[in-house]
Amino acid sequence: MKITNRQNLPEIFLNAVKPRLSTSWSPSAIARSPRQYWLNQRHFEKLSEDVSSRIWAILGSSVHAIIANHETTGQKETRLTTQIGDYEFTGIPDLIENNIIYDYKITSVWTIVYKSFEDWENQLNCYSYLASKNGIKINSISVIAILRDWQKSKAKYDPNYPQSQVIKIDLPLWELGQQENHIRSSIELIAKEENTPDNDLPLCTDKERWKDPDKYAVMQKGKKRAVKIHMVETEANDHAGKDIKYYVEYRPSTARKCEDYCPVKDFCKQYKEEVCKS
Repeated sequence: MKITNRQNLPEIFLNAVKPRLSTSWSPSAIARSPRQYWLNQRHFEKLSEDVSSRIWAILGSSVHAIIANHETTGQKETRLTTQIGDYEFTGIPDLIENNIIYDYKITSVWTIVYKSFEDWENQLNCYSYLASKNGIKINSISVIAILRDWQKSKAKYDPNYPQSQVIKIDLPLWELGQQENHIRSSIELIAKEENTPDNDLPLCTDKERWKDPDKYAVMQKGKKRAVKIHMVETEANDHAGKDIKYYVEYRPSTARKCEDYCPVKDFCKQYKEEVCKS
C-alpha cells in the first residue's frame, strides 16, 4: 500500500502508519467480508491512502505502547496460535489479567451511545478461544474504550451521554464450541472464494457496508426538522395525509463504510455500481 502525504507531514508519520499485508488467519482477517478480504490481498500494493487519514491509528498504537511498557501481573500482547482443521489461527490479545481478556479501543462516543459492540464481541471471543487452546482459562472479556471525541460539557448536562472519557465495557463470553464454530465458519466462508474473480466475489451485505435502511420523513412546510421518520413509505404517506402543509421527503441511506472507510473500493465493482452511481 502506498501512503501519500498531502499535508506534507514529517516522514516519521509515514513510517509510523504504513500497513503491512498479513496472510495469516486472525480475528481481524475474519472480520472482513470475503469481497473485502480478497480484494485487499490481491491489490494491496496498488492501494493508496493519505497519512492524515491514519492519525487515529497512530494514537491507537501509542496507547498500546504506553500501557505495554508498564508493569502488570498479567500477560501483555503475546501471540497465541492454534489449529482449526486445516487452518492455523493466530492473534495477539492486548492484555490477559486475572483470567480476563482486555482490549484497548480508541473509538467514538457514538459507538457507546448506539452500543455498536458486535465486532468487539466477535474479536474478543476469538482471543478467548486462542487463550483457552493455549491453556489459559478465561472467565470474562472486556473492552477499555477511550473516547476520542468525548466532551465534558455534554456529559454534565446529558445523562444518556457517556459520563467518562474512558469506559470499561463487559462483553458476552461464548461457550468454547460457539467460539470455534464462529472462527471455523468465518474462515471457510472467505477461503472458498480464493479463486473467484474480483467481479464475481459475493456482494457485501448492507450490514457489512454500514448501510441502514432508507427512510421517509414527514415534513412540515417551513420547518427543517421532520415531524416523524418512517421506515415504510406507505406509512409516511398515510401520516402526511392530504393536508397540504405536510409532505414526505425520501432519505436514501448511504453505505458509510464503502464511501469513507473501505480501502479497496477503487477495485470493487459493487461500490462502483451501487454507490458511485447513486
